[in-house]
Amino acid sequence: MLRKGAKSLRKIFKIILAVFLAFFIFAVVGLSVVFLDVAAYTATSTQNLTPTGYATGVQSGKALVVYDPGLTGAARTIASKITIDLQAQGYFVDLAGIKSSTASTNASQYPVIVVGGPIYGGTAASSVQLFLSHLEPAQGAKIGVYGVGSFNTQNDKVAPLPNNSSFSIKETLKISTSQDATVESAQFVTGLLS
Repeated sequence: MLRKGAKSLRKIFKIILAVFLAFFIFAVVGLSVVFLDVAAYTATSTQNLTPTGYATGVQSGKALVVYDPGLTGAARTIASKITIDLQAQGYFVDLAGIKSSTASTNASQYPVIVVGGPIYGGTAASSVQLFLSHLEPAQGAKIGVYGVGSFNTQNDKVAPLPNNSSFSIKETLKISTSQDATVESAQFVTGLLS
């Protein structure tokens, strides 16, 4: 009978150990996805879009919209809405994933630059922070940064600039999934272009 009890205890111990290991592995993978921003590495495409005002002769220049889609893709959706608003203002827009060749090219050719992505742990995704730290825009370029998340995040955490930055952010948008993205992106673009 003692042997039977010892076997039962070992079996229970193995089950508890297996559950603990599964939880540990899940936690490590989950945290690495968030902190290493794995989703950013899938954002490699670029679209070159013409202004919707082009047929009527309204042309305002070029704009670059760079996005990190995040785990849910919500930041990509906001980037698309911002792109539509810029096109309506007469801009040729390059909509680029943050790991695309367009995003890593010389940004000085764009008078308007927008970058955004998810907010993890109350701050911008590491890919957005890295992009801003290497950004070399033309003097006078209008730069906007947006962050998508449900955290109560301050603007300086949505658009963190390195200490030695030679440019400033003109417009910042922090948007949660409960807000009207169409209205918020239109207001963001209006503020950016004003």
